[in-house]
Amino acid sequence: MTKLIQRVCDMLTAKTNGGKTISLSGAWNQDNIKELKKETFYCPVCGSPVILKLGSSRRWHFAHQSEANCGQSEPESDYHLEGKRKLFAWIKKQNYPVLLEPFFPDLKQRPDLYISSPHHIPIEFQCATISDQRFLQRTKGYVGSTSDPVWILGGNRLNRTGSLQFRVRQMDWLALRESEDPSFSPYLIYFCPLTDRFACLSNIVPYSKMQFFAN
Repeated sequence: MTKLIQRVCDMLTAKTNGGKTISLSGAWNQDNIKELKKETFYCPVCGSPVILKLGSSRRWHFAHQSEANCGQSEPESDYHLEGKRKLFAWIKKQNYPVLLEPFFPDLKQRPDLYISSPHHIPIEFQCATISDQRFLQRTKGYVGSTSDPVWILGGNRLNRTGSLQFRVRQMDWLALRESEDPSFSPYLIYFCPLTDRFACLSNIVPYSKMQFFAN
C-alpha cells in the first residue's frame, strides 16, 4: 500500500483578514497584484497564515509556512494546480455554478471543485497516488451530505500499452464510476492540463491485476 503523504499543501484560494476569498485562477493586472501584496492571507482549512507565491518558476499559488501542519491535503504539483484551474474554467463555460477549493467545516473536507445548487457534486482531481484508506475516507466523507464525488484522474496516470490495452495503478480502480444508465459500462475519467484533453475509458475488461482492455 502506498504510504500517505502528510505535508503542508499549496492552493489556489485563500482568505483575507476580512474573510474574503481570493482566487489565483483568473487573470491579474499589475494594479491588482500590488493590492494583493498588501494583504495577509490565511488557509481556509486550518486558519494559519499562508504565503502568496507570485514567482515565475511555478504557477502562482498560496503556500503554508514551513512550520504549519494543515493535515487536510497532500502536496500539489504545478500539474495539479494547473489542472484544477483549467477544470474550473471549463466547468464555468458549461454554465454550471462551480466553486474552487471550497472548505466545508461540517465535513472537514475541501474538494478541488464543487458544482453547487442544484447538483451538489464535489469533484476531486487526483494526480498523485494516495493510500486506499485515504481515498475511501475522502469519498465516504461526502456521502449523505452531497452527491457522490466525481474523481477525475490526472492524465499523467494514464498508461497505454497497446491500441486497446492499458496499465492501471491500484488506486485508480477506486475512481471507477458507474452510470445511472444500465446500458453504459463502468468507466474511468482522466484529464491532462498539458494537452487540454479528457480521456474516458469504458468497456473495461481486466486480464491481470494491473492491466486491462478498454475503449
